[in-house]
Amino acid sequence: DEYCIESIRAECVDFVKKLPPTVDRVLQAHTFGMKDHLNFCVQQLLENGQKDWGPCLEDSELVKILFAQSTDFNNELRNRLKRGHVHTGGILQDTHRMECGKCKNEPPPQRDILGGATTRHVWQCQRCKYSR
Repeated sequence: DEYCIESIRAECVDFVKKLPPTVDRVLQAHTFGMKDHLNFCVQQLLENGQKDWGPCLEDSELVKILFAQSTDFNNELRNRLKRGHVHTGGILQDTHRMECGKCKNEPPPQRDILGGATTRHVWQCQRCKYSR
């Protein structure tokens, strides 16, 4: 900035914004004060399931940002599920609903625990008696 090279800086920022979000990009955006791009990258990485934030954890201010956005992201996920996520396959979480594959009825699941932490959900539709 002291050498009046704002146009070069703007070009670099535009280039960086075109790169895919990564943990290194988060660190870079934080280091150079690119708050909007930092927030964008963190949001994208959270949505993609990023778990290892590596070098970002060495900066306490960045950790605060990551924590705040992670909390907001988890709250948003929880709210989406409370509004009625219909579960059609995979793992059934406590806040999911199941739907009958035949008649679209939503029976409450009956849960069986099998072998340690593995939970298997077994239910039968009360309307058409379809079992899953």
